[in-house]
Amino acid sequence: EPFTERVPPLGTPVRLVLSSEDETEAAPPQAGPLNELDEAIATLLAVRVGSGSTPAVQAAWGAVAAAEPAAWPAVLSGLSQAGPLAANWLSSALTAASQNGTPTDADITALRGVLKDLSLAGPARRAAYELIVEHRPLLRESLLEGLVDDPDEQLRFDAVAQLLDRAEAIGEEPAKRDAYRVAFRKARVLEQVEVAGDALETLGDKPSLIDQLGLIAAWRLIGPLDNTDGAGFDQVYAPEDLRDWDGAYQGKTTGDEPVRWQARRSGDRLAEIDLNTLVAAEKSAVAYAAVTIQSDATRDVQVRVSSSGATKLWLNARLVLANEVYHNGNQFDQCRAEVTLREG
Repeated sequence: EPFTERVPPLGTPVRLVLSSEDETEAAPPQAGPLNELDEAIATLLAVRVGSGSTPAVQAAWGAVAAAEPAAWPAVLSGLSQAGPLAANWLSSALTAASQNGTPTDADITALRGVLKDLSLAGPARRAAYELIVEHRPLLRESLLEGLVDDPDEQLRFDAVAQLLDRAEAIGEEPAKRDAYRVAFRKARVLEQVEVAGDALETLGDKPSLIDQLGLIAAWRLIGPLDNTDGAGFDQVYAPEDLRDWDGAYQGKTTGDEPVRWQARRSGDRLAEIDLNTLVAAEKSAVAYAAVTIQSDATRDVQVRVSSSGATKLWLNARLVLANEVYHNGNQFDQCRAEVTLREG
């Protein structure tokens, strides 16, 4: 039972500190009518860092842990609204409930309804999937077949993993190639795109990771500009105007030469742009990269960017991402921003 006030980063060794505010022994709480369960869920949703593991919170956890399978969708609905700490409490209580509960076919049907409800947050839908598979393992394959286009990255990852496993097991080359092509089109995580792409190359195809992952390979670049003591991160430099592609600007160069926009196309398989070719001669420097994107409709998208240094991202002159971290590696899809592309 996670009677801890903080949720540490993944992989961090932790010690759980149990509350001793009330040392009175009490009988294990039992789940009552649904309105009592709703109250317990609300109590756990209200848990905040620093609030501690109070007797009321412990009682609420116990009530959720004793919930009957018919009430699990209500817990999952609460999980969809939860922050990280409340989700920790609710998830662990639901795990305990699952260990003691035996859902009927009607309960499984209700859980499948939760899984299909795209209005719910990913963690709640994933928890529903895990509950179904735990109690009806034979449903796993058919469930995953319906999740290959799912917006939740983890559910889709499992679905694509099944496609890859099936493709690998096919012996005849035409059918094997077709199966890997489907897996390649459906994959959204680099690891799986690479597995499918490598298999297709072996089978004679020439898949483009850049096209499949929606990577941008052609940019306009300008730099270096001054970033002494990190001051450049918040400094508004003239190139941010983006109205004069032919203009010359005062940069941070040895001979005080002006800097200008340059067209650059990446030759890297993942469209990486090496800014060292632009700013390597100067330490503590800022560079800008700009691109124009055409969208055939207004749509919500997720923009992802990776960099070993501090990064800011604008869309239509609006700042949508800022990550002032240096020497942070260059993990793929490192930073993400939810944005809306306008038509045009």
